[in-house]
Amino acid sequence: MAETGKGHTGITLNPARVDIGYWSVLQLIVRAYRLQPFQLIGPDWMGLHRFDVQAKLPQGSTEKQLPEMLQWLLADRFGLKAHFDTKELNGFALEVGKGGVKMDAAPPDPAYLGAPVEDQTGLRGRFRVRLNFSQAVTATESPGQKDLAAGDLFTAVKLLGLKLERRPVRCNVLVVDHVERTPTAN
Repeated sequence: MAETGKGHTGITLNPARVDIGYWSVLQLIVRAYRLQPFQLIGPDWMGLHRFDVQAKLPQGSTEKQLPEMLQWLLADRFGLKAHFDTKELNGFALEVGKGGVKMDAAPPDPAYLGAPVEDQTGLRGRFRVRLNFSQAVTATESPGQKDLAAGDLFTAVKLLGLKLERRPVRCNVLVVDHVERTPTAN
């Protein structure tokens, strides 16, 4: 492992080895602990210095085991010591809007905002929605189908009878207690 020369970027994984190029300590920790970047609290420099990591994998290892192997690497080479905690972060609260919910039951969607979203709707179950992103914001006559401008998540949420309010929310985070700027040598 060495500070990078910017040759290879990303992860290449095969049954015998892993090659991670141009990643910061922050990126390594996020991948190792299956976090969103906002869930990591530590020194600002963690996102600045980039490293190349080449490692042999134990025979029979799988891609699913990579996070645990990265956790070991971070503890061994960077001296990472961290703990999980619950903190109040700037995020969004999802609530039912004044006119009520305007969607049908369906599976949940993944997070979009790059910040925690706390569900304060009190709604249970799954909802099915169909959003059609177009140039103009127009509500169609078809129940459960809405047209809106590309990327306008707040409008989409409002059309569904919900609202997103920016406010502090409680979130599980990983707090870095100690991490070295330079990894130990092989």
